[in-house]
Amino acid sequence: MRKEVVVAVSIGLILGLIITYGFYQARSTVETIGRVAQDDTLQSPPAASDAQLESLGTLTLASPEDESVTDNQQVTIAGTTTAGSLVVIFIGEKPTVTTADDSGSFSITTELSNGGNVITVHAVDEDGRVSKQERVVVLTTEEFVPVPDQQNGSDDGSAGQDQSGSAGFDLGVSGRFAARFADEWRALVGRLAKPAYAQSGDASPEVSPEVSPSGRQQFDPNATRKLKERIERIVDEKKDQIKGVLSQIGQQRRGFIGEVERISQETITLETPKGLSIIPLTEKVVLEENGRGVEVDDIEVGNWATVLGVSEEETFQPLKVVIFEDSLRPRPIVVAMGSVVDVSSAELNIVRRDTGEELTFELNRQTAYQDLVGDQLRNDDMSPDLQVLVAGLETASGKTALVVRLLTTLDDQSRP
Repeated sequence: MRKEVVVAVSIGLILGLIITYGFYQARSTVETIGRVAQDDTLQSPPAASDAQLESLGTLTLASPEDESVTDNQQVTIAGTTTAGSLVVIFIGEKPTVTTADDSGSFSITTELSNGGNVITVHAVDEDGRVSKQERVVVLTTEEFVPVPDQQNGSDDGSAGQDQSGSAGFDLGVSGRFAARFADEWRALVGRLAKPAYAQSGDASPEVSPEVSPSGRQQFDPNATRKLKERIERIVDEKKDQIKGVLSQIGQQRRGFIGEVERISQETITLETPKGLSIIPLTEKVVLEENGRGVEVDDIEVGNWATVLGVSEEETFQPLKVVIFEDSLRPRPIVVAMGSVVDVSSAELNIVRRDTGEELTFELNRQTAYQDLVGDQLRNDDMSPDLQVLVAGLETASGKTALVVRLLTTLDDQSRP
């Protein structure tokens, strides 16, 4: 009994110590919180970076497809974002501003430049938060398909060479051959559909109709056999070209741009928006600069390139690399929404709505001033406290405004 009392007292003491320690810790925590709240040196969290700000909003592009190739100068840029957001679309360094509708959808049709086009889309919500997406679209009127290896040679004896004279890059051969083959096939099918005696050029007795004792016409089976042999002969003669045309089913033309990082006789390594891309320089790849063929030794690190080829599933086959001395990417783009602090004929100062940062933009003759619906205004219409959206570029001298759009009417300077 005495032993049990001792155990009970010990357990009670231990529990008491635990509870007392808990109260002490809680009191210390409360006092610490109080001191922190009264500390004048307490700092607010750092402002979000541009990359973090871009990830806060929502923007989805439905078209165009990234790294697509087209021969149509007109391109439709469409997508969805937060309803009512302003959408700034850059084709290279040329901006266009539109507004997402009540469902968040937006769409514009504009023109591409020949070659690689960098399309940058910024969506800015009412709090000034920016979402960004980028696409690369290549405009070219050249048709290009992989040329199949020809073991038996072509009709003109130039095995392995396309009609442009460059191995591996065929300009329009698929379309021309497909049309020619279709014409021949239709002609043969037409002949098969006719009675043997009605086929022109087959007036020999062996294909002429015979009359059976019952009065029914009978045809020499040699007529059908000859047509079958002719079809098989044509298909056999054109099998390599047929293989090349049919292989395009499931293939997709693809094009992208990049800066030359490394060069060897076997490969070119490009820095692209998606990372490093190694282009194998097979005998089917054509190198070109300023409209003429070049060699690997003519290419330098720091050059830019547009790569054209075809994709099938996860495999990309490059067919043509066009080299440029100057960058194919636009200069850094700046898109910001905020309140005008000061404005003159040469300079615009605003405070960003999302971060509170003050930005200074250079104004020049190319700067476009727009009202709420995009109609043209003048620099004189700008004044402090107006709410504006500014789209511009980072240049050597600072930020240059290309478009300044009012977010309110001139009679109503309140926040939308």
